[in-house]
Amino acid sequence: MKITLLFTLLLSQLMFGQNFPGNNPNLLLGKDLKILPKIEGLHKFGYEGFFEDDAMDKVFECCDSYKSKYNNMVGRVFKVTEVTPIKDVSNDGRYKIKLLSDKKETLYFEYESKYEHTFPFEVIGGLTVPPDFYCSKIETETDKFSETVRKFSPILDGIVFTKSTDKNESVIYLSIQEREVH
Repeated sequence: MKITLLFTLLLSQLMFGQNFPGNNPNLLLGKDLKILPKIEGLHKFGYEGFFEDDAMDKVFECCDSYKSKYNNMVGRVFKVTEVTPIKDVSNDGRYKIKLLSDKKETLYFEYESKYEHTFPFEVIGGLTVPPDFYCSKIETETDKFSETVRKFSPILDGIVFTKSTDKNESVIYLSIQEREVH
């Protein structure tokens, strides 16, 4: 069943393209990233996490409420040249991604590995993931009273698979969450 789940996940990712590398931001090295458009009501908020300096103090293409201006950023393409963990007391899976802009400018993006919604990019050509990328994310829980075994995938591009096995009878669930982009 694990192979079937993996195959289905891989197929869904091939169809939709994998953009968010989660805890593996090094998969972005050498990749071209294009900033995705936002729905019209969010244009005024611009884009968060872009900086013009290595210390990440100065907002790049500032400022729409301390964020990069939407019209100056949307649709731009960047090449990832370096990925560095941000070391601080929180140690919370944040990285500094060094980008080379389509205008030959160097800038920095603060990447948060826990939050896909903060990743405003499309990875042009998708990510090339290692063979165990999806299987390593499958979690297993066993109910200590009923002994029901439940295996589930993480949410990847709005898709979740769950397999529940109770007394040699298995049920597989598929949940799809769709986002509307304007």
